[in-house]
Amino acid sequence: MELIDHEVLAELMARKGCSVRSLAAEVGTSHGTIGSLSSGKRPTCKGDLGPRIERALNVLPGTLFCHAGTVSRLMGRKTPGETAPEAQVAEPEGDVAPANLPRLTWTVAEVSHMLGIPKTTVRGLIHRNEIRSIRPGRDYLVPDSELKRYVEQPLAPERVSA
Repeated sequence: MELIDHEVLAELMARKGCSVRSLAAEVGTSHGTIGSLSSGKRPTCKGDLGPRIERALNVLPGTLFCHAGTVSRLMGRKTPGETAPEAQVAEPEGDVAPANLPRLTWTVAEVSHMLGIPKTTVRGLIHRNEIRSIRPGRDYLVPDSELKRYVEQPLAPERVSA
């Protein structure tokens, strides 16, 4: 099975409030497998693991995973054994499609870009609990509501030099 979008998997895990380890235990696989899938390091999984993950996250079948090679073909990439990719346009099926999900969380790099500050500064804000975050694996995810709260908080008073 091929993962359609690792960011959607991470967002759904955050929405459900499950960690990499808890999802792994629920679907009967290693936390390394779930961590690699949710971070994008691993695009595929074996057997019925994809449908088990979809059931555990309460999403419709086919929302997160499809048969291996389908995503590559739809994106115009060659898969092993193909001579030339054919351009195809995928139409979302049903009411739930990854593109239709609201953005619930942001990565440290995305927060850094939006705020115009270095990633190390964002991590420092997270470590000092100035910005709350979720840690589904090795990386931090900042909920959209928390980012809005941080940006809209009152500014600190200006320092006066003596």
